[in-house]
Amino acid sequence: MSNQLLSILLPLNVSRPLTYRNTTSLKLQVGQIVEVPIKNKSVIGCVVEEVHDLPDFQIRDISNVYEGQILSANMLQFMRWVANYNVTSAEAIFKMVLGGNKKLDKSFRSLMTDLSTIKTITLSTEQNTAFQSIKERLSNNQHSVTLIDGVTGSGKTELYLECLSNVIKRGGQALILLPEITLATQLIKRFESTLGIKPVVWHSGISQSLKYSYWHNIRLGNAQFIVGARSALFLPFAHLKLIIVDEEHDSSFKQEEGVTYNARDMAIVKAKIDDIPILLASATPSIETAYNVQSGRYHKVFLQSRYGEAVFPLTQVIDLNKEHMRHNMWISPTLRQQLINTLNLKKQSLLFLNRRGYAPITICAKCKHKIECTNCNSFMVEHKKKGVLQCHYCSHTIDKVTECPVCDSSAKMIAFGPGVERIAEEVQKAIPNARVEIFTSDTIQNHQDAQQKIDSIIKGDIDIIVGTQLTAKGLHFPGLHLVGIIECDKKLNGGDVRALERTYQLFQQVSGRAGRESTQGVVYIQTYEPESMLINQIISGDREAFYATELNDRKVAEMPPFAKLALITVQAFDESTCAQTADLLSSHIPEYHNITILGPTPAPIFMVRKRYRYRFLVKSPSNINMQKIIRQWLTCLTLPKTVQVKVDIDPHSFL
Repeated sequence: MSNQLLSILLPLNVSRPLTYRNTTSLKLQVGQIVEVPIKNKSVIGCVVEEVHDLPDFQIRDISNVYEGQILSANMLQFMRWVANYNVTSAEAIFKMVLGGNKKLDKSFRSLMTDLSTIKTITLSTEQNTAFQSIKERLSNNQHSVTLIDGVTGSGKTELYLECLSNVIKRGGQALILLPEITLATQLIKRFESTLGIKPVVWHSGISQSLKYSYWHNIRLGNAQFIVGARSALFLPFAHLKLIIVDEEHDSSFKQEEGVTYNARDMAIVKAKIDDIPILLASATPSIETAYNVQSGRYHKVFLQSRYGEAVFPLTQVIDLNKEHMRHNMWISPTLRQQLINTLNLKKQSLLFLNRRGYAPITICAKCKHKIECTNCNSFMVEHKKKGVLQCHYCSHTIDKVTECPVCDSSAKMIAFGPGVERIAEEVQKAIPNARVEIFTSDTIQNHQDAQQKIDSIIKGDIDIIVGTQLTAKGLHFPGLHLVGIIECDKKLNGGDVRALERTYQLFQQVSGRAGRESTQGVVYIQTYEPESMLINQIISGDREAFYATELNDRKVAEMPPFAKLALITVQAFDESTCAQTADLLSSHIPEYHNITILGPTPAPIFMVRKRYRYRFLVKSPSNINMQKIIRQWLTCLTLPKTVQVKVDIDPHSFL
């Protein structure tokens, strides 16, 4: 009997690892997965330290040891790093590492990768040149970050799959992170058909039994090709040798709920800790990535030609100041005629508006009252097909309002502004013979929905797609000829540091869906601001001008990537308690040279899910350990248990 005292990390909301006694004949090492009792249940834990001083409280025994199941030193280091950087607990990160498993001793089926079925990938001359450049870094088995920068449709996927194939053939594991796993069915089929092997696909929607099987096969190294959402980064890989982050610019890599982190940035850290290469792929790289390439921290390969016979779409501006726009109509006469022309050519069109539902505001014609959510300070969005109004922050839903709740007037309640449903309705009235499909998160809620709609579009059963940003997520529609951007002006006047970057990326990505086969596509941008610098940069295709301008503006404003930001949100169900707690934190703001802490101020959307919210904005130079200062500040006070304090390092959303 060893009688070791061990500090055990638990996947629970506890303040620190707990001490347990090992009474087995085994001497347990750091990283060993065990099972321990806590209160009236047993939970999985991980040994993080040996305790040498006998504590002055009763110690319970470890109840089970999962022999052979040990988290590597690199994994433990990664867990600590993620927790420290994002100002969260190691316990929360460990819960993610377990992947939802409650027990680890059930049987499972082995999923060995059959290397004999791997196909040879045919690369173009440009792709092969890029591959040879990357291959050298793959062979070194050392950490490096390489950006695969290429225009939409240039074949970035084939290039990184060739890199992945090279790693798998040498016995390593490779992970591809995707931003929108719900829409990835088409891409995953492409992976499988191109490589000849089926990947293990990890995301929150798979069954618990599959999660269990995949988790163990990845831990044992049986599964070599893994495709996943953000959480796949925390799987216990046995021989991970390559990470690929597809569409690295995509904001979906930023997790906003629960543990707040950016999966792209954490993937780069994991690659560094594991001393392996990582590939970032994008047609519109993030400003941070562009800066790191410019600074020499990242390597870069560039694909400047579309793959095969495809050519770039022709982009044109429709000046709405010169169009005769009818009341409550949002498709200009010029764009409407182009839709008809495209339909006559038996080709497909996509109308892009990044606003779900039918109308964003419902307003009383008499007193001008706007219908708001009772849980959030936000307007209820009309969803005409369902006959409801819905809050897009908390999903609260009510029946369509026919009488004003303020003035009791039964006068007309006006649907104000357009959503995708309204645009689809306008198309259907203008072009009755067109087959119209709405493509949003309201109509696509799982893989089956996504595949059904994508198949219908590819088969040519749909003439005109009306969609939100989901349509910009790397989808390939062979018959898509025309893209129309309905309302871009509000995007040009966003209110946060990333607004122009997001707009540029979104417009470029959705424009890239047009003409991906042999015929040149066309893109029409409707705007009241045709002289906008951003629109002219998009039309001219002058990427370098956009990145140079944006980086210069960020530098002058001392914003990321030239500084670090953090948002600290104080939230509570009681408004006065929330305000008092924010004031308490304000009275203890630490004073450090070069660090600015602004606030507290009410969040732009003051109440979400019945919680009131106050914000602090922290800004510091990049070389200062902002996280340490924030942690010390927040832990020096005893805050009410009814108040939650959320820290968001490198925030993407400022609402």
